[in-house]
Amino acid sequence: MKTSVKIILLVLAIVLAVGGVMIFYKTIVSPPVKLGFKNQYVESAKEDISKLKSAESDLALDSLYIAIKHELYFQWKDSFLTDNEYDSVLTEFVSTYIPVYVANCNNKFQQSVWRENELSSMQTRLSDLNQLVNSTETIVVTSELKSSLNEVGKVIANYYAAKRVSVVNDFNGVQAAEQQIRTAKNYLSMSPINNCTDLVSRLKSVSSRIEQKHYMHLYNQVERLRYANNYSQSEYNAMVNNIKAMINEYNNSSYGKSHKAKKLIERAGYLHDSRTNNEL
Repeated sequence: MKTSVKIILLVLAIVLAVGGVMIFYKTIVSPPVKLGFKNQYVESAKEDISKLKSAESDLALDSLYIAIKHELYFQWKDSFLTDNEYDSVLTEFVSTYIPVYVANCNNKFQQSVWRENELSSMQTRLSDLNQLVNSTETIVVTSELKSSLNEVGKVIANYYAAKRVSVVNDFNGVQAAEQQIRTAKNYLSMSPINNCTDLVSRLKSVSSRIEQKHYMHLYNQVERLRYANNYSQSEYNAMVNNIKAMINEYNNSSYGKSHKAKKLIERAGYLHDSRTNNEL
C-alpha cells in the first residue's frame, strides 16, 4: 500500500515537473508571437487630418492643407511611408478636406461682399486638388468629389462672366444692346452670384447705362445736322433719313425713352431748315 502511494506521488511529481517545464518554455523560452506594428507617421498624419473638420478659420484650414500635403509627400519620398500607406492616407486626406473646403466656399458665396482675391485663391486650390496624384500617378480626387469642386468652379466662372456683362463701354447696336440686357437679367436671377450686392447693382444698371450710351450716340448724330452746308442735298437727305430711322429704332427698343426720342427730334428740327423739319 505504501509502495503504491509512493508510486502515485512520484508520477504526479513527474507530471507537474513536465507541465512546469512546458509552461516555462511557452512563456519564457519560446519566441513571442509577432506583435502588431503601426507606422507612427501614418498615425500622426491621420491625427492631423482629423483636425481639418475643426479648423476655426480660413487661415487655419489653408495652413493644415499645405502642411499635410507637403508632409505626406516628403515622408513618402524619404521612405517613411510605403506606397500603399501614402496612397491610403492621401485618399483619406483628400476625402476629408474637400467636403470641408467646399462648405467653406459655399459659405463665402452666401455673403453679400465677394472678394476677388479669395475667388482667385479658390481657383488655384481647385486646380491643385484636381491635379493631386498618388504613387502610381493616378488622380486622387474621385468623380463625386470632383463634381463638388466643379460646382465651386462654375460659380466663380459665372461671377466673372456676369461681371463682364455688367461692363458697358460703348453702344454697339440695338441687337447687341438687347442681348447684353437679356444676359444681365439672366445673371441677376442666378444663385448664388446674385448674393453679391456690388455685382447685382452693376447688372441692374446695365439697361440704363446702355440707354444713355445709345442716346448720346444719337445726339451726336443729330448734331451733324448743324453742318448741313457741308453736304450735298442728296447726302443731307440721306443723313436725315438715317437719323430718323435710328431715332425710331431707339424709341422701339426695350430700353428706349419716348420723351428722350422726342427731344432728339425737336433738336433736329431746330438745326435744319423748315423743309427738313417737316420731313422729320
